[in-house]
Amino acid sequence: VVNTATLADGAATGIKQGAGSVIQAISFIKKDVGTYAATNGSFTATGMSVTITPSSTSNKFLILANLLLGNSGNNSTQIKLYRGTSEITAANSTGVTNKSFIWTYIPQSGDNPTYMNMHTGGGYEHDIQDTNSHEFNLYINSFNTTAYINRRGYSADYGGTSSLTVMEIK
Repeated sequence: VVNTATLADGAATGIKQGAGSVIQAISFIKKDVGTYAATNGSFTATGMSVTITPSSTSNKFLILANLLLGNSGNNSTQIKLYRGTSEITAANSTGVTNKSFIWTYIPQSGDNPTYMNMHTGGGYEHDIQDTNSHEFNLYINSFNTTAYINRRGYSADYGGTSSLTVMEIK
């Protein structure tokens, strides 16, 4: 049996981390309300951003988004994942017209869909192959309505928190 009692001082250093180990994790927790008015179907930065520097070129990033979304109308909301100011198109869905990292539709609730909010999330494994610093951002589009993060469309009386987490994985 090899354990700390049988090892000489300094005989072993560091921690052996196998494949799949989490090397580091950085999160952005959004507690305030975000309001994003659509302009001609374009995507807007949410302000949810994480910057991380990998420790090895062979490691990958696992990116997790956890969002509470509301909408001012009976409409869909799309989230896209960006590295810096460039969309990570590989994170998007395939085989559909409106491709995105996360897509959600706020359904009708009685006569008014704005009374609802939706909890939604997504994950993506990103291969970087360098040891440079990288910034990951979420962008939002609500298709001619106003999208909200952390509240329902009707009013700010109900809400929650949202997060963006990036983990370096060995």
